[in-house]
This record gives sequence, structure tokens and C-alpha cells, in this order.
Amino acid sequence: GHKIAANLNWWGAYPPNSWQFLADSLSRIDYSNALHYDPNESMRPSGVYEKHNPSDPLVMSITPEAIQLRRALVLRCEKNYSEAVTLYKNLIYSKPHAEETRSALVELRNTYHDFLQWSGDTTMQGTLENYLRVQLLNHPNAVIKRIARTLRAGEITVRRDFALAIQEYQQLLQSAPSDEEHKAYLFALFNINALGLRNRNDAQTFLTQLQNQFPSDVRTGIAAIRFAGMDNRSNGNGLGRSSLAGNVEPSQLPALFSLSQNYPNPFNPLTTIKYELPSDEHVSLKMYDVIGREVHTLVNGFEKAGYQQVSFDASQFSSGVYFYRLQAGTYSSVKKLMLLK
Repeated sequence: GHKIAANLNWWGAYPPNSWQFLADSLSRIDYSNALHYDPNESMRPSGVYEKHNPSDPLVMSITPEAIQLRRALVLRCEKNYSEAVTLYKNLIYSKPHAEETRSALVELRNTYHDFLQWSGDTTMQGTLENYLRVQLLNHPNAVIKRIARTLRAGEITVRRDFALAIQEYQQLLQSAPSDEEHKAYLFALFNINALGLRNRNDAQTFLTQLQNQFPSDVRTGIAAIRFAGMDNRSNGNGLGRSSLAGNVEPSQLPALFSLSQNYPNPFNPLTTIKYELPSDEHVSLKMYDVIGREVHTLVNGFEKAGYQQVSFDASQFSSGVYFYRLQAGTYSSVKKLMLLK
């Protein structure tokens, strides 16, 4: 799931024409605080900081729920995971039909992952799965129930219970309400068979469905590349399994997605950021300043499962607090770093 929170962004019209943008059930686009003009028309860099007249009826307001989401993100950056979890849960409970509740559930999952990586408390995995199970059974919003089930299927995959994960995704696939979700579940089933079980026959079945139904989609292309790289000796029972990251054995791969705190921190001007990928994913690792502007891209592309690290050279940046955000598949995590010159 992804959330686009583009502060002071021009969307082509004011207010933004939301019907021109598509997001699946695990994602949302935050249009609040949008620009009311095209900044490129005047080519005045200072224009992006201009504020719209507060009395103008077209000015978009930031909802209380969106403010809660942003507050929870700050708490996560400060490693105050307990308060962040409480904010997300309160939003999910008290505003069951708000648009932001979808993001709250996805970000709650990511917060549990952040806490697990920071604390090493392995009970967090079970706590998260139980919470998602309760939501998919009892939440009054059918959309939230479906998101909870999708997230739970992902957690089951992360802990490598592939048989149960396949069962969950198959049931989700049978009742997928949109092409986007149908595509996502087919892709998940392909990945479990191709990367987890090394089951070439079943992987080909799901690849064929992707190619027949969504021939031009990027995920279909990714699946085709991954399938072409599978060991032809894999016999469909998982015993032909090979390394997913160079010479690293599958048993040595990370069990969960994680993003480490940069080291050293504070730093000047070089620091290293490490992260772990339990499966091959498209990875985005970007730097942001304290007001949320993207200032640098460290990684943007597909990477193999394994233990990764990247160096950040801040020679051209001024002293201050920055944030870095990792997005890998549906996983995301954000951390704070400090540059002292």
C-alpha cells in the first residue's frame, strides 16, 4: 500500500480532479494542501511557497484524520511506536468509514514492522496478525475488512507459511472487486510459487493468467523476467530451490522487511543505510527535508532479496534533520537522521 502526500503540489486543476487518479484499496492519494496554480507558468521558484487566500472558498482543508496520520508518522520517526500504534488504532475504531482509515490500517502494519526491527520483539508478528484477523471479522467497513485480509495474507507470506498464504490469496482472488486487486493477487500468487516454493509449474499458471488478462502491465513484465530466471530443474515440489540473492541460500535470507537506523548518526558527510528484503522487490529509498520535500533519491529500481546497504554523501546539503523512507513492495518505513557540519 502507498500513500502519496504531495504538499504544495499542482495536480493540473484546483481543486484536484480526483477522478483522474487511480489508487487501489491499499493506497490513497492525499490532495490536501494542493497548489492553486501551475508554478511552471511564471517560472518563479518562490511561487511554490505562496499561500492561497484563506477566505477563498476553494481552499482545500486538511481533515482531522489526515492530521492524525501525519502526527503518527512523526511519532514513528521519533521511535515512539506505542503512541503511533494508539493513534492508528483509534482512527480505525472511531472513524470506520473515513478515507484515511485505509491508510491508517496499512501504516499500522508498517509501524509494527518498524517496532519489530527496532526492538527484536518477535511477539509483534503474532500481535499484528491477531489484530488484522479481528478487523477482518468485526470491522463495520467491508473495504477495511478486505484490506485487513490482504495485509494478513502478506504477513503469512513473510513468515513463510506459503500453503496458508496461497489459500488466503486464492479466496481474495475469487472475490476481487476490481482489476487492480485481481492483478495484485495474481502477482502475489506468482511470487509465492516462483520465489518462495520454486514451483515452476504453478508459477507458469499464474504468469499465463497475468499475460492473458494484463499483458501491458509492469507487474506482468516483472513476473515474466522472474520466471525466465527460474532454475529449469525445479520440479514443482520446492526441492529445486536455488539462491534468491547471489550465493545466499534461501534459509539465510531475511524473514522480514526492515530498515535500519543509519550509521553513524549524527554524521558528516557520509553515512550508511542498511535494509533487508525477504523477496525481490521494486525498492525506493529517498531523502526528505523537515517539511517533507524530497531532496535526494538513493535507490529506485528492482533489487534481489537479501541484505542491502547504500551510502549517502551529504556534502552538498546543509546541517539539519532529514528523513529517509524505504518503500519495497507494500512495505514502507521512515527514519530520521541528523547532519552536523
